[in-house]
Amino acid sequence: AKGSGIPEIKTLLNGVSVEGVISERTLASKLVGIICAVSGGLLCGKEGPMVHIGAIVGAIVAQGRLTVGRAARRRARAYSFLSCDAEKVDMVAVGC
Repeated sequence: AKGSGIPEIKTLLNGVSVEGVISERTLASKLVGIICAVSGGLLCGKEGPMVHIGAIVGAIVAQGRLTVGRAARRRARAYSFLSCDAEKVDMVAVGC
């Protein structure tokens, strides 16, 4: 989860698969890192990590991994139309 994340997301949108760019671990580290940096008053660019966080959330929604409970499983079935890779890339782009 090093760097801003924008080059990795550009790479992903161009069709190259990079290991660990879209994962829950990366999401958690980006969230904790940006919260600590901004609340600590550090002068840092927070736009890059926020773009990466949005792309990860878009990918998680597209993959239907938010399935906790019965209602969430119904919502996951509602997103089943996002099964092809082109639709997943579109959701990542929407998250950006």
